[in-house]
Amino acid sequence: MPNLALELRAVRRSMREGCLVSAFESAQRLAVRHPNHARVLNLFGVASIKLKKTENARQSFERALSIEPEFADARINLGFCLFEQGAWEEAKDHFDSVVSDHPGNARAAVGLARTLHRLRQTNDGLDVLKKSASKNSENANVRAWLGRFFDSCGDYSSAEHHLRRALALAPGDNRAKVWLATVLISV
Repeated sequence: MPNLALELRAVRRSMREGCLVSAFESAQRLAVRHPNHARVLNLFGVASIKLKKTENARQSFERALSIEPEFADARINLGFCLFEQGAWEEAKDHFDSVVSDHPGNARAAVGLARTLHRLRQTNDGLDVLKKSASKNSENANVRAWLGRFFDSCGDYSSAEHHLRRALALAPGDNRAKVWLATVLISV
């Protein structure tokens, strides 16, 4: 009998290695075998988003949350799914609720900030990221997004500072490297 924990790890590893179709197919098989397992459904939703199958993802996250309503990862992932679907107002309300329930969660804060930016409320998004950075000063993702937001506001000095901090925390973050290069070219 297969070990579910090992199978979940294998799907995550496939996604990290860029084998997205294989990860999706494996996660789909797990979801069929374990239709009432919130973590399996969440992982299937993540694999679905990676292949731009956002409706599959949304259904999977919603099913996971019907089983385990306080499952923070599934709540956050549903927010990113709404974001990917272009449902900005719904994503904003959703992330706002998650940030309210989990004020220290950096992923939720980044999701809310990115959604606010899409709604042309960049300063509000920047405030969300600043608040998150005060609670998560060592979170490279928050620092990278702060840099990106400061760049979009034309504050290149602050953008450079936060992007350099992000790279000090996560030297292999290619996204932050590209964003920093863009800032340095803009100066």
